[in-house]
Amino acid sequence: MSELVICFNNKDPYPWKKALQEALPESTIHIWEKGQHYGQASMALCWLPNENILSTMPNLRLLQSVGAGVDFLFKLDLGAHPPHIARVVDTSLSQDMFEFLLGLLLSDMKRLGYYQIQQGKQQWSPQSYSRIGQTKVTIIGLGQIGSFIATKLHDLGFQVSGYAQNKKDIEGIHCFDATDGFEASVHQADYVVNVLPLTDATQGYYNKERLAAIKPGSTFINIGRGGHVIDEDLIEALDDGKLSQAYLDVFHQEPLDPRHPFWTNPKVHITPHIAGVTSTEATVKQIVANFLAIQGGKTLMNEVSVKKGY
Repeated sequence: MSELVICFNNKDPYPWKKALQEALPESTIHIWEKGQHYGQASMALCWLPNENILSTMPNLRLLQSVGAGVDFLFKLDLGAHPPHIARVVDTSLSQDMFEFLLGLLLSDMKRLGYYQIQQGKQQWSPQSYSRIGQTKVTIIGLGQIGSFIATKLHDLGFQVSGYAQNKKDIEGIHCFDATDGFEASVHQADYVVNVLPLTDATQGYYNKERLAAIKPGSTFINIGRGGHVIDEDLIEALDDGKLSQAYLDVFHQEPLDPRHPFWTNPKVHITPHIAGVTSTEATVKQIVANFLAIQGGKTLMNEVSVKKGY
């Protein structure tokens, strides 16, 4: 039986090794170590792996992301004949991200963060608030997670629209696409929520021009990838008052550098990439199925296009 190598950064590999070894008792499960060679490995299970992992696995046939994102795998030197690439589809991840976003929206609409600050100052200062039915939310990126979030918010009574590069048809959601233009989807939104996949085409997507297209005073929320945002352009939009605030859960570098200006900007609210965390239990079955499939030349679950990058 072939071998599987776990290649993680900023994630504990040992619970995954234990779960995979129990599911694949006849296989060898390694945790990648610098300087080691894995000539029998057919599959690498990855989260932000070291750039040179492929040189240590000459017979690799599958790069398996342990999460929904695969952008970091396309930063590797895949060569002329790249291995297959697959991601994890975890329905609980979509629900987790929806719940995170819902909590954030309601907290902001009802000014709960403001009152926490006022409590520290021992000040009694009631403020106006927004209701769900009055609130317009645009979801940028209508893939599996974005569509799920958009539908759930609509079901609660939010006014929801969405934007995707290609035409989408989601019941109850006003879907914009490239023929309409990004600007049409965001010019009335109170909240703009990024859930795009990170590809060459979406790297640096939120630049001065796109941020300027968002309705003045709106809130920008990023639960996609840090690479979607040009940080300097976002800070400028906030400092100039074009955007009222930004909630950021993802960043170019994670953990976020302590010297980064996001930390000290009062209009930026930071969370440490916790909008949705992949569950070991929920995803091991998919990983095992793909490990067995790659041995037998069978169809992989949730394979992504190497050409498209998602």
